[in-house]
Parts: sequence; C-alpha cells; structure tokens
Amino acid sequence: MSSPLLRVIAFACVCGFAVAPARGQDSGSGDTAGKVWNNDNIKTVPGRISVVGGSDSSAATDAGQNEQSEFAVRSNGARFVSPAPGETFAPGDSMQIEFVLEPGVRVVRGAGLMSRMHDIVGAKDDPPFSFNVTIPENEGSENLSLIGPQPLFAIGAAEGSSNDPVLAETYIDVEERGLPVSMYAAGSVVGSGNQPTRLQFFSIGQRDYLGIFGRFANGHEMDITRSTHLRLTSGNSAVVRVDDADSIFAIGPGATSVIATYTVGAQQQKLMISATVAGGETDGSIPASPNLVDFGDVAVGTTSAARTVTITNKLGRPLPMEKLTEFFAPETCSGRMLADGESCTITVRIQATVRGANHNDLYIENSHVLLLCNGV
Repeated sequence: MSSPLLRVIAFACVCGFAVAPARGQDSGSGDTAGKVWNNDNIKTVPGRISVVGGSDSSAATDAGQNEQSEFAVRSNGARFVSPAPGETFAPGDSMQIEFVLEPGVRVVRGAGLMSRMHDIVGAKDDPPFSFNVTIPENEGSENLSLIGPQPLFAIGAAEGSSNDPVLAETYIDVEERGLPVSMYAAGSVVGSGNQPTRLQFFSIGQRDYLGIFGRFANGHEMDITRSTHLRLTSGNSAVVRVDDADSIFAIGPGATSVIATYTVGAQQQKLMISATVAGGETDGSIPASPNLVDFGDVAVGTTSAARTVTITNKLGRPLPMEKLTEFFAPETCSGRMLADGESCTITVRIQATVRGANHNDLYIENSHVLLLCNGV
C-alpha cells in the first residue's frame, strides 16, 4: 500500500473524524421532565443535555425509540456491508468488516478502515475491502471509553470528490456480557475512598462531570458511561438534570439522587449518587441574575423569545465593560465603566437546533449564564 493513503488516514485521525454519535431524540412531548433523551455527549455551544425524571411511564417507550436512532450510518461514495449498524460485540470478539464502493466511484491509491478503537486498522489498494478485526480487551492508554457506540470509517480519496476522506461511516455497539458485579462513580465533585459517593453543587447553573464505571465477573473494569445498557436519571429534575455521557447540571436548590441503572434483559444493577445544590450565585464578584434561564419549548430551527439577565459588579472596584455583540441586544452594558454595586442588563435568547434538550453557555466577563430549552 502506498504511503499517501496512510497520510490521508493519519490526517483523518488527527482531525477527529471519530466523532461520537448522537444518542437518540426526544419523542416530542412538551413536558421536559421525565424524558429519556440519551444523547451520547454534551456538546459545547450549542449543545444538548438529557432531562430525566425519577419515574416516567413513557421512559420505556422513549428508550425503545432511541435504540432506532442510536447508530448513524453515512454513505459518501461507499457503504458498509458488515457489520450491521448497531451490531453488538464484546471486548475480545473478532468481527469481519467489509465495505464496498458505490457504483461509478473510484478511489485514488486504494481505501482503508479506521476506528477509534485501533486508529488505523488497515488499507488495501483494490477491492475487496474486507478486514478481520479483534476488539481490544481493555481501554488502552488513550483513556478512550471502549464500551458503548464505536464508529467505523471507510477512508479514501474518491476521484472527483471533495476533500472529505470519509467514504462511509457506521457504528457498532461494544458491550460486556452480563451485568457488572458492582458499579462506582467518578468525577471532580464525587466522594472517594471511604467517603460516600455524592455530588455537591454550590450554585445554580453549575455543571460538573460524572463517569460511571463497572467491575465485571470476567475481571474487566470498564468505563460504562456510554454503554447503551446504562441510563442516568434524576430523582428530581428541578434540582439536577443529567446527561447520559457525564454531565450533571444544577437547576435549583435542594437534595435528590442521580440513579445509574444498568439493564441487561430483565436484570438490573443500580447505583445511587446523592446530589445537593445550594442556592448561591455562580460568581461572587460579577454575578448574573438569573444565571440559569429555561426557555421551555422552542420549535426546532427557531429562536426563543427574549429574556433579560442582570450583571452586577461586586468586585469592590470599577469594572470596565467591553463592547458586546448584537447577540445580546438590547443591552445596557457595552462600553460602560460599571461602578462597584452597579448593574447592567443583557438580553438572551436560545435557538433550538435539535429536538429534545438544547443548551448554551454564555460568559460575560467572568459571569456564567446557562440557557436551556426543549426543541419541539
């Protein structure tokens, strides 16, 4: 195989084509509490979060619908023949992967296979593009989660095509067999050692991250945060909202639990994580009020109604305010010298880009404002 294709594949690795898939869409109800919106991970601005209630009769139905959209398939000159989208394999399993070029498509210098589990799997100058691959037994040194949806990419340069080296994309599901013997949580605000597992937030609008790990009977200890068998729920979505990937949002003061439920068939293993939220301000020197704005239902592709947020200088000295973009208009902050104790206002809106939960993080000086909405 020639070296240029290796360079193309390496370029794809560096540029991060192994993007995790979105893990499901909301069924479209206007009520955000109690929905199972199991998106794979929370994006930066704009992004998505899951809003999950403690008990909801529609959860099982929503979860079943989510399985249909759990694994994305993309064709850009080729298509995967095997494995089937979403097909399940265990660590250590072997699988036969094959993709074929679409009629009329020709590749320059051959085509190859790439996965996040192996980086470059292999490449061939000519068809058949078939590869025998063994899934790793462990997660390796890259700290990438092995468990859960794993993307597979057919890589090559098609004659007359754009610069996109991805010819086709599909996903498999890597899962351990059976329930974990035990589970534990890890995160920057989670207790460790002899301390009880807990989440503690000191302000509304604060976000932190939570990973769920499982110990299995075969001796494997795995990060199961992205497992399709795992669901995170909040005992009270008015206190915290949770994301199946790892994000926990403080919504309002109070105490509740985050419940991690791992389900295989009719069997379940559960982990309870206590969560408390204080009602303080996000920042003691330049607080925003409110620092969390929930716009409720917003039609996908549209922008919400405007809401006003107040920024107050509590630094004990004058604060020069830089010019803000039109995104915050109308506003009274741009170009001002805000005296100690003085306030100004900005206008905030959110655009719903996807069905289900959307979020934006805004930063004004060192004030943080979290915007939420439910795309319908």
